[in-house]
Amino acid sequence: MKPCNKARDVLLEWLHTWPIRDKDCVTFLTTEALRIEMVLQAALDEGRETALALQHGEWTGPIPYLRLLHSIIDCDEIRVTFLKRNDGKGHEELNAANSPVRPKDAYELIAEKWNDPDFHPCTLILNCHYDL
Repeated sequence: MKPCNKARDVLLEWLHTWPIRDKDCVTFLTTEALRIEMVLQAALDEGRETALALQHGEWTGPIPYLRLLHSIIDCDEIRVTFLKRNDGKGHEELNAANSPVRPKDAYELIAEKWNDPDFHPCTLILNCHYDL
């Protein structure tokens, strides 16, 4: 039986008809099911915490900081502008500070990236401490 796109009751009926009797297989499947359940529950809990924190504007936990870091480092233009944010400005740049056609500074670019609804940063998770 190919379980893809089958209803849960059909799959359970098939398992009752053709039970897995090998103890090693049963142990493996039970352990994996518990592990996946814990992973999914942890993801749901973290999602609730993140949604609540973002809703109230709280910067707690790693998610807002990771989003900020990705807002800076994922785009070459923003990264270079951020690294040069403290460089001295020339006469022309100072005169154009209030001009509507001046280039955006690093903080404006980061804010645009942060607030972009199509920006979905992705981070690799390592076996590090939660704060890292």
